[in-house]
Formats: sequence, structure tokens, C-alpha cells
Amino acid sequence: MYVLVRTDLPPPQRAVQACHAVLEARHFISEDDDHPHLVLCGVADLLALQEAVATIGQDHAVFIEADIGDEPTAAAFKPVRGPDRRPFRKLKLLEI
Repeated sequence: MYVLVRTDLPPPQRAVQACHAVLEARHFISEDDDHPHLVLCGVADLLALQEAVATIGQDHAVFIEADIGDEPTAAAFKPVRGPDRRPFRKLKLLEI
């Protein structure tokens, strides 16, 4: 499961928002999938998050944070394997 989180948020909030997004996307994890991979990627800000989600175009869940004006802060995508990972290649891993 790839998770995109905004890096314009403070580091502790990045971790929390990424976890929230995973919980929002938990319905994508099948009972047959013992342990999907988890890849945390950073995107610069709200616009970058929206653009990445639109560009990737795969099933996902977005977490909306009420405490910052109902803005999207993170997105988690259904678990992917093999060539389905291609749209994620240009993303950078989250630096903490």
C-alpha cells in the first residue's frame, strides 16, 4: 500500500495523517493478503497531493483533517504489485 502525505505538515503530524489514511483505506486490504507492503511517500503540499492522486488514478482513500479546515492531508492506495506499481515510481520516500 502506497501512502502519500503532505510534507508541509510538521513531522509528528505527517505520521498521524499517514496512519489516518491507511485506516481510511483498510477496506482495500483483503483477508487473503497476509501483510501488504507499506510505502510512505512525501508530497510537497495540498496541490501536490491532489495532482498525485489524479495522476496515479488507482483506487485510493483520502484522509480529510477537520482541524486544518477540512483539507486533505494524506492518501492511501489499494495494495499493488508488479507493473501496477509503475505510477508510483516518481514519488519520493517520506523523509522524517
